[in-house]
Amino acid sequence: MYAELKTFFERPAPFSVYTVDSLWTEPHRAGQMLACHLDQDSELASRRADQIATIVSWLDDRLQFAGKRITDLGCGPGLYAEAIARRGGTVTGLDFSANSLAHARRHATAEGLTISYRQADYLKDPLPADQDIVMLIYGDLCPISPENRHLLLQKIRQSLKPGGVFICDIFAPICFDRRSETQSIAHQPDGGFWAPGDHFVINASFLYPKIRLALDHTRIITSDGEHEVYNWMQCFDPDTIATEIKAAGFAKVETLGLYDGGAVKPDDDVYMVISQT
Repeated sequence: MYAELKTFFERPAPFSVYTVDSLWTEPHRAGQMLACHLDQDSELASRRADQIATIVSWLDDRLQFAGKRITDLGCGPGLYAEAIARRGGTVTGLDFSANSLAHARRHATAEGLTISYRQADYLKDPLPADQDIVMLIYGDLCPISPENRHLLLQKIRQSLKPGGVFICDIFAPICFDRRSETQSIAHQPDGGFWAPGDHFVINASFLYPKIRLALDHTRIITSDGEHEVYNWMQCFDPDTIATEIKAAGFAKVETLGLYDGGAVKPDDDVYMVISQT
């Protein structure tokens, strides 16, 4: 036990283990993540409906969604996809969570919306071609390693028409500055987020200041076995992320306020990036 705990609490190399898919594909956690997406009192997995409406509204004013082909990468239960479809966009949503996609399909049908949803891993699988707009929302670029970010950005650029637009939001350095390194062990006899029944949760968080990277390393111990989750999150200032995106072949990159499309403010914890091929 000593050796196992000592190893667990050792600082791993940045992006050395990738387990983000387990948050969305393991049945219990997939259900918990969907519930977080839909919970209007939580921003663990997505923003509130009014915030999404505000973001989509100014993006539509600027980009004119109607009649355009739009890919929503990591679409989850379709919160942004539906808002864009209501404004006339032809939307394809990609996600590797069958659970979230099932909800998205049911809800779109109930709302009379035509949205194409595909189960896919956008890091590995082909992206829809000839798109006018590709979006990657809620900081989904930030947990990805530098090498995979570059490959994904190139895939996105290649999936866009000439003059096409890539939209993403990015966690700012202030988010990293608020983090601290912590350690904890907890017993959950009645179940919880990580598992449905009696289990233990061990967590260690690590910070990598030089690259503004944070890691939450979690081990879930049940009577049936153990699971580990590595949740990486890197924060970027606007100049740094703009340089990365341009290195993938985008000609123009703008950083804007998340909720109004105005200038990025020093105390903004998230900002929008609009890039054009």
